[in-house]
Amino acid sequence: YPSFLDLPGLTERVDDLGNAIIAKPLTSVGKLLNDRKWQLRSIEILRADGSVLYADMYRYFYGGDLDGNPSLLDGDQIKIMSSREADPRVSISGAVNNPMEIPYRNDDTFGLLLKIGGGYMANADTTSYTIFRPGKEGITRIQVTRDQADFYSKKLLPNDRIIIGKSELDANLYSATVVGQVDAMGIYPIREGKTTAYDLLEMTGGVDPTALKKAAYIVRSKLPVVDEPSLMKSGFRDVMRGSDQMVQGLSWLELEQRARKNRIYLDLNQVNQLKSTYIMDRDSLIVPRDMGTVYVYGQVEKPGFVNHQPGASLNYYLNSAGGYALASDPKRVYVIKAGTLAWSEANDTKIESGDMVYVDRIMLDDNLQRRSFMRQSQSLYTTIVLSVISTTLTVINFFRN
Repeated sequence: YPSFLDLPGLTERVDDLGNAIIAKPLTSVGKLLNDRKWQLRSIEILRADGSVLYADMYRYFYGGDLDGNPSLLDGDQIKIMSSREADPRVSISGAVNNPMEIPYRNDDTFGLLLKIGGGYMANADTTSYTIFRPGKEGITRIQVTRDQADFYSKKLLPNDRIIIGKSELDANLYSATVVGQVDAMGIYPIREGKTTAYDLLEMTGGVDPTALKKAAYIVRSKLPVVDEPSLMKSGFRDVMRGSDQMVQGLSWLELEQRARKNRIYLDLNQVNQLKSTYIMDRDSLIVPRDMGTVYVYGQVEKPGFVNHQPGASLNYYLNSAGGYALASDPKRVYVIKAGTLAWSEANDTKIESGDMVYVDRIMLDDNLQRRSFMRQSQSLYTTIVLSVISTTLTVINFFRN
């Protein structure tokens, strides 16, 4: 919207007028930085005395440099050009706080882009950087080291790409968390890919006697964390006897498969497994408490926790949970092992503390047939009863007459 504007004072800067000259309704220049529609790094300011300045909104907003956002004077003329897709760009990435690609200016230097990129990260290699420069013969790799006089003032060319590497000390920045039944929970330093689960447990001082050792696991946070199913948080809908068997079963299977993608199951009794499991940055080792219980759910009358009794039979746990419910299938009872969540036939499996016992429903078709048979039986029973009553009344009336 080209126009002449009356300034209320001499302290306005380019960004103050951005909403008037760029967008309506009011939109600040800062919100337009990611919009490639405007050349916001080369806003031309023509002074009344004939001098020319150029404002750089990226330099001001991202680098905090007031030189990129000069004050305006009476009589200034401001020109903002629209950008084109073919306009050259430059980028800085790697170990910087704010990696980005921005429009190119012919006065760009490494030092300026480093400031716009938010400066070095804590693990950055501050002694060198690499410029990848495209040309007619291909892409040239230029290594710049701190002993060069133009380390910060190195002039950039259109479409240069700057990469800042990590420091050799970066390995010292890695860490893993241990929570649960260990002597000292906390965040411990590791060497990624070299520290093992065995080493990590040694740092904690050892495992507490109350730990459920066979059910420990590692959560690998670099993989997506999902809302995995938790029997400890099961709602009424998950265990109600009238639930949709097919939908519930498929949903559980999908969630279970997704949950296992970022978990590594450990048996702390298996030393060889611990020594062959390597810890990665931001891993969490979980050592759960042995609560001395077994969770019984599904088609039982009273789903919930049952105290574990070493050597107790399956019937002990089922009876403690109220016995089979109406829709249960006694042939489809499973034990889900603590830790690995592996399913096995209940009659062939030793039930241990932390395990779960699941009683499945009658298969859908069988259940429908069973209900149909029950309805027919009830109808037949009602018919017989009414017939007997009718016959009895007839006999009584006959003798009365």
